[in-house]
Amino acid sequence: MHTQNEKASKRSCLFLLILVFLVLPFSFIVLGLMLWVGRESAGNRLLAARKATITKQGLPIDDASMDEFFKDRTDPTNAAAWQGILATMKTEDFKTSLKGVAILTDVVEERIVPDHEWKEEAASLAFLEKWKTLRTEVVQLSIDAKPVRFPTIFDSFSTLLNEVQELRQVAKLLELQGRVGLRARNSTIVRENVDALLGLSQVPTGYPDLVSQLVAIAIDGIAIGLLKDALEYDVLDEADLQKLLPKILSAVKLNGDWKATVAGERGLTLPIFTDPEKAKAIGITSVPSRARDALLYLDLTDEVLEIPVENLAELKAKLHDFELKFDETAKAGLLAQFDSIITKQTFPSWRAAGDAFIRRAVLHRIAAIAVGIRLYEDRHASLPDSLEALSEIPLDIKLLSPTNNTSFGYRKDGGNAKLWGGSYNDPLTIAVEPHAAQTENEDDSAKYSRKLFLWELPATK
Repeated sequence: MHTQNEKASKRSCLFLLILVFLVLPFSFIVLGLMLWVGRESAGNRLLAARKATITKQGLPIDDASMDEFFKDRTDPTNAAAWQGILATMKTEDFKTSLKGVAILTDVVEERIVPDHEWKEEAASLAFLEKWKTLRTEVVQLSIDAKPVRFPTIFDSFSTLLNEVQELRQVAKLLELQGRVGLRARNSTIVRENVDALLGLSQVPTGYPDLVSQLVAIAIDGIAIGLLKDALEYDVLDEADLQKLLPKILSAVKLNGDWKATVAGERGLTLPIFTDPEKAKAIGITSVPSRARDALLYLDLTDEVLEIPVENLAELKAKLHDFELKFDETAKAGLLAQFDSIITKQTFPSWRAAGDAFIRRAVLHRIAAIAVGIRLYEDRHASLPDSLEALSEIPLDIKLLSPTNNTSFGYRKDGGNAKLWGGSYNDPLTIAVEPHAAQTENEDDSAKYSRKLFLWELPATK
């Protein structure tokens, strides 16, 4: 009897053990799911609250609010006229007429400046004559242009920005026209096209996304490049210099465009965290609840938005530190990595973007000083001995310095003047000496630095 009880007891224990091994994993799974659901539920509540706060600030959080944000920042008045120009530039007639034309095609042209050979001159002049009416309309629309409201359907990362990209070709048309004026030493034509390029750069700025802003910065850079050559060859007369100076000065600060871009990029991205269809745009075919991921994205964006923009050096340094901190997320634990899957794929390199914005501001500062030097020379028949002499223009050299603690390089050399800034990769650090002359093995960074940040102004009076 005792033996039978022992056997029964052993069978009961074995049964209990089997039951435990069968039920316990299931219990852990249920418990894990309950914890996960609770965690995500809390995350969704926090996310909803954060979105509500952003909405109260008048900033976008989804496609509908992106559309409203876009409309508040743009003007539809000239949208149809711009669409007509862009349609014309896509016709076969226009494309065929580009054969052998500089700048608008892949033709490798010489530097298009006075007294230099230009093999494509005949083809380029014929092209400009053929499209004279179109060119006139482009200049008229571009000068003093406002951000244009092109018909746009916002669809997160799948939003089409066709007109924005096509504006690059319009910029090339204006550049070609301006360089023809430069070769002819025609002050009016050069000033009109620098002015038009600066205006054209404003056309895409109403789009609250980073790509559109970088297109605007690229067009602005074409304007500064044309102005730089015009100043070095002293083509612009005093009246045209005076007309351009306020427009150059208008972009020496970041103003609100930087923070609007950060906020706009956030609004473009947020739908990807909750909408499986929109997530496909970045190659994710299914999206479980990603509230925690979205909250991380919001936290990181808030950090970027909180960085002051008044001091360019501080902005650059803080964006550098921020990027190093962001890179540390790749080394985090498994849960943290899971909570940052989409953030890591969609979060922009705000350091690189910041460099582009900073570079534009610095180039406008050095351009304003260069204009001031030519204005001073027009008045005194000599170049200034120092930049401080430009206070009579009037220009505040301290406010136009690259940072609070540095100034642009300047010196007179044999009656000529050299004005220099930093480099393409570091526009805020000013070398004691200007960039060296071109070398045989010059890399792209050195080439851009010399092209953009060294302004050589021969005495002409």
